[in-house]
Amino acid sequence: AQDLGEWATGNNQSAIELLVEKLSIAPRKIFGLDLPEIKEGVTATLTLFNPTAEFIFDEKMIASKSKNTPFVGMPLKGKVIGIINDNNIYLN
Repeated sequence: AQDLGEWATGNNQSAIELLVEKLSIAPRKIFGLDLPEIKEGVTATLTLFNPTAEFIFDEKMIASKSKNTPFVGMPLKGKVIGIINDNNIYLN
């Protein structure tokens, strides 16, 4: 089994799929919310994610007042580059 640091810095497609399931699909199921669909005529709500982007996680990236994380200074792979919500595009 990989430790958290190996998982966070690795290139593991199944880990990405598991993360999407746990952070976006499962909560919608728990609260009885519809799963969004990507199809013509439906308002888009998407997260733009680059699974191969590499960066060093820096404390300045944390929006919370709490800065407690073991990831500061670690090289990470995979980064959200923006979102599309309704007809608006927000890029990092």
